[in-house]
Amino acid sequence: MIEKETFVELSVEIVSRKDYPQKWISKKNDDIRELGITYHNAFAFYANNPEYSGGTNYPVELKESILSLRSLILKLWPEAVLHTELAVSAAARNGQLIDARLDLLVETNDGYHIIDHKLTKDSVDNLDVFAEKYVGQLSLYKKAMEVKGDKPVLGLWLNLPGDGVLVEVGVK
Repeated sequence: MIEKETFVELSVEIVSRKDYPQKWISKKNDDIRELGITYHNAFAFYANNPEYSGGTNYPVELKESILSLRSLILKLWPEAVLHTELAVSAAARNGQLIDARLDLLVETNDGYHIIDHKLTKDSVDNLDVFAEKYVGQLSLYKKAMEVKGDKPVLGLWLNLPGDGVLVEVGVK
């Protein structure tokens, strides 16, 4: 028998903000979905091949932004292993199936940090309001890793390449 899950309204707080110097700014007329696909693919490639100097179809500014973020992540967690575009499926105790694709799972000796990339056409003025839109998504990712993982989830983060900012989100 599957238990009914009680839905509780979640709220967020910005726990910390880390700026990285190289933003990746799109043009106003770019298709945001196409930009997202390009960013995710390029991130997965450059996060795992930072020394690659051959040709690609990715703009130089995109590579520089990704490597700038990668450098920040490794400064925050020097021993980190980066898992990109990681598929996670888990059954919660209430029987709910969670099927997710994590943009970036940062594995440290002590636990995991989940980073979700968010591309926007405009700069984000209010990070609290912006993060509020994604609290449910981040919470599901955390729940999936808590069910599947052998380590605790230590942080939930949003990466905003257009602003050059990595924001840790606390869920209340």
